[in-house]
Amino acid sequence: MILVISGIIVKIYFLGSFPGTIRGDYATTVSHNIIHGSDSLASAEREIALFFGEDLV
Repeated sequence: MILVISGIIVKIYFLGSFPGTIRGDYATTVSHNIIHGSDSLASAEREIALFFGEDLV
């Protein structure tokens, strides 16, 4: 799943992002973009727990 989402997000920064990607279509600046993607399952679990609590993970 992480690889699938990475294909949609594509670039870390909005500059150079292609139309049809989330960053390419919606980001306006480096600090104002609409998406975040974890780089691994371990990172995803940690980041989800930060926002939603340990029970969701």
